[in-house]
Amino acid sequence: MTNILKHNLCTFIEIVEHLHKAASTVSWHLKRLKKAGLISVKYGGEYQLYQIMNPGLVADILYNYKESFLDAAVNNYTQIVEEL
Repeated sequence: MTNILKHNLCTFIEIVEHLHKAASTVSWHLKRLKKAGLISVKYGGEYQLYQIMNPGLVADILYNYKESFLDAAVNNYTQIVEEL
């Protein structure tokens, strides 16, 4: 998502391709982000263009809630143990 923050406007297709998620999943999240006022949608011809309203705030949120490397390692180890 941080790469998307560097762009001023992104199409729905660009976001889906970047996130490697189903279009329906991306759509669900984008609707909630728009409702929360974090993104805006501009309609230009056949494309919907998405823009982050406050990139600094979004970057701070991502930084504060990003899983640390140690957290990821512990979670992966725990999952492996549980699957045994």
